[in-house]
Amino acid sequence: MRLSAGWLFGAAAGFNIVVGLALLFQRPWLEAILQLDPITGSNLMLLVLTAGFILLFAYAYARIALDPVTWRPFIGFCVIGKTAAAASILACWLLGQVAWTLPALGSGDLIFAGLFLIYLRQTSAA
Repeated sequence: MRLSAGWLFGAAAGFNIVVGLALLFQRPWLEAILQLDPITGSNLMLLVLTAGFILLFAYAYARIALDPVTWRPFIGFCVIGKTAAAASILACWLLGQVAWTLPALGSGDLIFAGLFLIYLRQTSAA
């Protein structure tokens, strides 16, 4: 079955928009659901910066969804971004710094990275 760029990258954009906006506007709820420590002080700036990067990637995914031929060169970059996000979360979990709930959510990043690679293999660079 051939993957559709519109559906795949549109779903990735939606996923990132939900996560990015939740980090910005639903932090107390996320802290409870994902069993995160409360974030205050200068750490809050890092959270806001992270949310901004998550939303920036959502924009890239949306551009790819709308024009996968023009934006194809960014797909490899997106694979790296999703893999790095999943690896960072996994590392924190393996070090005992976060509960299992965060890697469960982060597994979505790894799934998207794999699907992005499949999409690249199924489509030509022409």
